[in-house]
Amino acid sequence: LKVPVTETVLTAIQIERKGISNLVDVSRMTVGLKIGTGSVETGSLVSIRGFGTNATDPGVDQSVSLNLDGLQLTQGMSYSVGTFDMQQVEVLKGPSALLFGRGGSGGLVNQTTKTPTLQTHKEVSVTLGSNRQKRAVGDLNLRTGDDSAVRLIALKESSGNYRYPQGMEKTGLAPSFWT
Repeated sequence: LKVPVTETVLTAIQIERKGISNLVDVSRMTVGLKIGTGSVETGSLVSIRGFGTNATDPGVDQSVSLNLDGLQLTQGMSYSVGTFDMQQVEVLKGPSALLFGRGGSGGLVNQTTKTPTLQTHKEVSVTLGSNRQKRAVGDLNLRTGDDSAVRLIALKESSGNYRYPQGMEKTGLAPSFWT
């Protein structure tokens, strides 16, 4: 109870309104969190309050962990996690083992995905930006019974870059069923 931990939570509404599309954008909105993306060889570099991790060296004690729905992502892999299907992103600054089991002294980033609800809804959002950026996200939630539902979230994104010919193409699909 006396362990100093600070928590920052970005909700789905904040993620959408601020145009957050990946964890690097989350780090721009969170004091004390730095996330740098590298190549497949360098992996995702995460630092919270100066404690860091290099995802490519599983033998090193990890001071910061990346979690998805409360489960720690495998160390030693490179991640490029988008936020198109996130309900919220929680950043714990400080020792995380008290809440999430095995963890480091730096903290953790926990990403919570959207789950089906018992209310039917349909939503489409489109973003257009500089460097030929085009992004479309569709969210379809259907009630399938008295206590069951299915949800499908899809993403299609492409953009150029100010350094031709580099660009980006992303496609995402997140189906889920709840009963």
